[in-house]
Amino acid sequence: MHPVDGKSRRVLFVGNSALYFIIHRIGLATALVGRGYRVEVLLPAPVSMEHREMIANAGVEMHEYPCKPAGINPLAELRTVFALWHFYRDRHPDIVHHLTVKPALY
Repeated sequence: MHPVDGKSRRVLFVGNSALYFIIHRIGLATALVGRGYRVEVLLPAPVSMEHREMIANAGVEMHEYPCKPAGINPLAELRTVFALWHFYRDRHPDIVHHLTVKPALY
């Protein structure tokens, strides 16, 4: 199952924890990379060097965004939503998979 038109499709995972992505979705991301997809993950800053290396070794491009997984400050949440909007506008992912409840609600 390769991208239909031969162009590399961009798949974006959005999460609120690097460890969650590694435990639950890195296998899927690796399989997509193996099938010719360009896979990226957007995670809350900061991400440890150990997690960065694991993600990079899977062939996944990692980006960070301002997100506090347990935060409830409305201004901080608005900042997070705008950061997501700007990222989507600039990167134009073909498929977006939001992991965990908070990113899914955004």
